[in-house]
Amino acid sequence: MKWLAVTGWRRLKSFWADRSLATKFVSVYFLVGLLIVVALTWRSGSQLATALEEEMEHELEIEAFIIAGTLGKDFEDMLEYGRSPSQILTLIHQFGEGTDSRITFYDVQLNLVFSTDPNVRPHRASLTPELAAALRNSEQHDIRMDPWTQEMRLYVAAPVYQEEDLMGLLQISIPWQRVQDRINSEWGRLIVTGLLAILANTLLSLWLAWSIVRPLQQVTQAARAIAGGHLDRRVPVPGKDEVGMLAVAFNEMAERLQEMIARERLFIANASHELRSPLTSLKLRAEMLREGRLPPERQRRYIMELEKEAERLHALANRLLDLSRLQLRPETEVLEPVDVMPIARDVVETLSLRAGRKDVQLRLHAPQQLPKVRASADGLREILVNLIDNAIKHTPAGGSVDVVLTPEPPYLRMEVKDTGRGIPPEDLPHIFEPFYRVDKARRRQDGGSGLGLTIVKRLVDLFHGRIEVYSSPGEGTVFVVRIPFESASATS
Repeated sequence: MKWLAVTGWRRLKSFWADRSLATKFVSVYFLVGLLIVVALTWRSGSQLATALEEEMEHELEIEAFIIAGTLGKDFEDMLEYGRSPSQILTLIHQFGEGTDSRITFYDVQLNLVFSTDPNVRPHRASLTPELAAALRNSEQHDIRMDPWTQEMRLYVAAPVYQEEDLMGLLQISIPWQRVQDRINSEWGRLIVTGLLAILANTLLSLWLAWSIVRPLQQVTQAARAIAGGHLDRRVPVPGKDEVGMLAVAFNEMAERLQEMIARERLFIANASHELRSPLTSLKLRAEMLREGRLPPERQRRYIMELEKEAERLHALANRLLDLSRLQLRPETEVLEPVDVMPIARDVVETLSLRAGRKDVQLRLHAPQQLPKVRASADGLREILVNLIDNAIKHTPAGGSVDVVLTPEPPYLRMEVKDTGRGIPPEDLPHIFEPFYRVDKARRRQDGGSGLGLTIVKRLVDLFHGRIEVYSSPGEGTVFVVRIPFESASATS
């Protein structure tokens, strides 16, 4: 038995898991709404039925006491003014005329005096609950099978007094079916109302399911379209609720994905272009050397050019590998406190020889002590080497390159300023893109790969810093890098 229950539950879970989200939503919403409506209808119907029974019983008791009071007055008139009993009977018949109410009068010994129902034969009544209550001058009703018509009836009774003397008991009864018909009518109205509520609940659940599932279906279709190569596919934003926020987030993700793939394609195209030129040069010179018809002097020159191109390819491959590693490094990489001063001195000292060969002055400006920054030593060295080397390349003879380190809480400001030819305004937004060159011919001649500033930007981002560039043609260029201090205490 337990095995059957477990198997049934597993099958039910499997069946439910295979249903669509819309089916699940509508089913749950419908079942919950159905249970609520059924419970409310049942409770309301039960309370209404009880209230109707009590109302009709109360109305019948009031009617009995009114008629009993009227009969008591007629008995006084009969004694005082000589009215005949037949007139009183006519009056009682008028009370019951046109209804299915039965009015019966018993004397104090419970003998039948008269009844508006011809089916009632002369008899002596038993002391039923309503008659017993009337004798005590109280109220009580009773529901029982009528011996004369064999139907269930509701009975009430009231005492009839002539002044202070009990003249008899007045009994009124109605078919219980009349009460049931009225209750059934109210039940019918409640059921119709409940069905309308269930219908409204179903329509509402369908509308809610559609309003939620439709955007999700659009997101799914758009995701599949993007996976199929349609990168420009977007989804409409249905509103500002959670589903709308999902659509906005999806569109933003698709936009970033499209931009990232476009950058990757551009990167691959640029990398292929950068590799094609030295490879073509290598191929042509190798073919000419293989023929063996070149003079010895030209052979030596070609061999030196081959070595130079091979070195350039090697440097480009290393740059590509460095950039790839940086792209894979997580944003949450654990950093360490680093003292920038010894790194800056070492880099400036190393690159001073290259600057001297170009007749460029390279100077370092920094206070005796600087707060430590949270970064990596190799990364900081890479940033300074790329920025200073780039400044030296673009500074003509007689110019200068200044490296300025200053605390700017909560950052350490590293500034590399040159007196070179500057960067045109239209090129400034693109200088951190891979393989972008302001002066393409010169950069290739100088052996630049076009990846240095891209690597710098990635490193600064990994250190949670900022990089800015200010330049005007003919006025030189200033790169400003801000790296956060090791801790907030360093800012004091």
